[in-house]
Amino acid sequence: MNFVRPLEPTAELAQKAIAEEFAFFGDWSERYQYLIDLGRKLPVFKRLPVACVGAGSTNG
Repeated sequence: MNFVRPLEPTAELAQKAIAEEFAFFGDWSERYQYLIDLGRKLPVFKRLPVACVGAGSTNG
């Protein structure tokens, strides 16, 4: 599975880059629309089969 990786080498630098990028927009609706547009550029996730054996733990 391929994951989208940040360009920055650390989480702190990635957070700073995101804050700077979103500071460019004037109001919340522009930031919200930008976030939606970014999400549309992400690759489609494939659904994996989900196995639900039971609600409780069987360990113990």
